[in-house]
Amino acid sequence: MYRKIMTLLVLNTIVTVSAQTINIRGKVTIKDGKPLAGAVVSLLGRRLSDTTDVSGQYSIQDNSTKAQWGVNLPVSQKVTMYNGVLKFKLITTSYIKIGFFDLKGKQLLNVIKQNVSAGEYRFDVKEHHLAGTAMIVSVLIGNISSTFRFIPVGNLSAGNNTAMVGRENMLQKGKLFKLNAVVDSLKVTAQNYVSYVTTLPSYTEEINVTLDSIALPKFSFFVTSQKALQELAKNVNGFGGDLRFGKTGTGAGLRGADSICECIAEKSMPGSKVKVWRAFLSISKDENGNPVHAVDRIGNGPWYDRMGRLLAPTLSDLIKARPANGDPTIKNDLP
Repeated sequence: MYRKIMTLLVLNTIVTVSAQTINIRGKVTIKDGKPLAGAVVSLLGRRLSDTTDVSGQYSIQDNSTKAQWGVNLPVSQKVTMYNGVLKFKLITTSYIKIGFFDLKGKQLLNVIKQNVSAGEYRFDVKEHHLAGTAMIVSVLIGNISSTFRFIPVGNLSAGNNTAMVGRENMLQKGKLFKLNAVVDSLKVTAQNYVSYVTTLPSYTEEINVTLDSIALPKFSFFVTSQKALQELAKNVNGFGGDLRFGKTGTGAGLRGADSICECIAEKSMPGSKVKVWRAFLSISKDENGNPVHAVDRIGNGPWYDRMGRLLAPTLSDLIKARPANGDPTIKNDLP
């Protein structure tokens, strides 16, 4: 006769409900102080974002309440101790108690007993006067307890191990040291501008950002060679007059030609694809059914070749029989 034994493991399962108000707002401008529209501002940790309006303003707001099921979900990230240094990050203001016990469980000392605001912390056990004693280190955060065994190595005593700790700990001997409080990161991106990333000490902040433009080469003109078209099309005949390049619909040929120009420019000078490249072509109907004239779609100049040589400073100089007022060595490069 066999007797089945069932062991029921009951976990201390709780529901953590967190209500976090997020109110991040501000303005994105460029170096001359003008607002930048269309910049994407992202709150990386929460995966929230907003796009700046015509005045450069953005606002990321969230009032959602989230419930999480788990086992002993703490108000902090995991408490760790490495090389005698305790580390933990508090999500909310919490009651903290750090105590020392001998190996038999007898309390030696309560080192920290206080309410502590959200942020990232560390405590160096080696800097305490009891660091020469083997002991149990207990960390209580709210009602969640963690314990660690501390075994001194070598001649440990307060002030005798500064080579093993950072300067910030030397200035905070025997104390709970708060690192820079960081709850999240904010990233701002915009085409033709250098991305900007900063850390946030809280979810209620006004962050104004000024973006630097990408220092792009002057390269803004080239004559498409047959070789470049052959390589891109992977065909000895190039594109054979069909410039759609994967585009469809009305005006696909012109849009495809623009993409071809972008690809060739990028291959010629890596990084050039961040610019807007336009084929010097005219068509009778675009996707909206309107005629498109080549001279209306290439800007007002100036235009430079890949070597930085000036082709033409203005549109009127460009459309002459031969480009005027540019570098004489390339004025005849246009077909």
